[in-house]
Amino acid sequence: MYNPPVRGLEYIFYIGLPSQQDPTIFQANPTLASGDAKVSKDGGSLANLGTLPSVTPASGKLVKVTLSATEMDADNVSVVLSDAAGGEWADVVVNIQPAGWATPSAVNDVSATTTSFVTDLTETTDDHYNDMFLVFTDGALKGQARKISDYTGSSKTITLATALTDAPSDGDPFIIVGRSE
Repeated sequence: MYNPPVRGLEYIFYIGLPSQQDPTIFQANPTLASGDAKVSKDGGSLANLGTLPSVTPASGKLVKVTLSATEMDADNVSVVLSDAAGGEWADVVVNIQPAGWATPSAVNDVSATTTSFVTDLTETTDDHYNDMFLVFTDGALKGQARKISDYTGSSKTITLATALTDAPSDGDPFIIVGRSE
């Protein structure tokens, strides 16, 4: 899941780098080296990206930028692409404002109902996911989203604020999107 960008999850995007010779075109097969791609979280100091961006497909004009889950753990993530050697491509800044964060899991309940079911979540704190949203990512309920009204940590049970159209099947995957602040 790369759209929307989510706090605390890996995010991949593609960008073209303007040529310094003619900024109206993107640089073909730009050279990228250590120090050319940096990230700032919430206005903090710039640090090299953990994964150096790459030209994808090879010899093209698209540059694949991969931000790790740690690099995406902020309200504002700024990526600065700057040709440290100089002369080939112009500087670019991309600012990303991730949406909350997402926790992937699955239903672990052969007796699930339309409003309550046991999950594979590992969180043991009661109410941890309260007021967040659960979205099914596959199965018959794919795309259905509901607000979580209660979470019982000891049993890993989620209770939804409104009923689903059908009870989920055991193993149905979902994500929880939101913040626990």
